[in-house]
Amino acid sequence: MNSIDKRPVAAAAAAQALIVAGINLAASFGWVSLTSDQLANLNGFLALAMPAFLGFLIRNKIVAVVDLEWVEEEPEVSK
Repeated sequence: MNSIDKRPVAAAAAAQALIVAGINLAASFGWVSLTSDQLANLNGFLALAMPAFLGFLIRNKIVAVVDLEWVEEEPEVSK
């Protein structure tokens, strides 16, 4: 079982951070020529689009706690 199966939200956040950091690093080193407005717009787009895209990819990996069959209800303790 890999990390995306164990912690899908953390893995998606790490992937987004690496992509955004890579683009900003490439722009700061001059490997791609972007104006400051273009870079700001690209970062804004990625801040909106990447969570939606990565959320779509990991949607089947997240299970709500109430849906788990192995969750047992604790008996109520009367006082």
